[in-house]
Amino acid sequence: IYVLLVFCAIILGIKGYTAYLNNQNRAFIEKYAREKYGYGKTSDSSYGSSNISSLSSSSSTSSIQKEMEEMANEYDKDLPEYIGYGMTMKSCKMEGKSMVYTVEWKGMKSSDFTSDVVADIKSSATEGIQEETNPIVKAMISRMSEYGYKFVYRYVNENGDQLCNISISPD
Repeated sequence: IYVLLVFCAIILGIKGYTAYLNNQNRAFIEKYAREKYGYGKTSDSSYGSSNISSLSSSSSTSSIQKEMEEMANEYDKDLPEYIGYGMTMKSCKMEGKSMVYTVEWKGMKSSDFTSDVVADIKSSATEGIQEETNPIVKAMISRMSEYGYKFVYRYVNENGDQLCNISISPD
């Protein structure tokens, strides 16, 4: 029973974390788009199609890299932030063509990250990306996909020991 309870707690933590991260990303991208591009919701709570199309096209790979770095740096300024279930979002950085989120999960050890747990985390994160409905966020995800960018979730424990890395392509 104890093992089952621990496993259930891990699964709940994973689900809670991915829901939180998806919500944070959505809010951040909306704020970033408003501040950087002057885009925002219209009175009917929808986004203008011209705003979305201009977000989803670019002529330069270096400009998308710069844009991704700016977005990661802006998001990182508000960190660390406690997520819940013993998890704290520690940082958001660009590493090459990957937006890397580092999450500290207290009390965890690498042996807790079985292939089933890693598969559940990846599935939840992928599902959250695919189910995104906000047009601005969808445009940014589409842009990342178009240029081959990935999301990487790096889990560490409170000692800084790496627990696992999960890489997800936005498409």
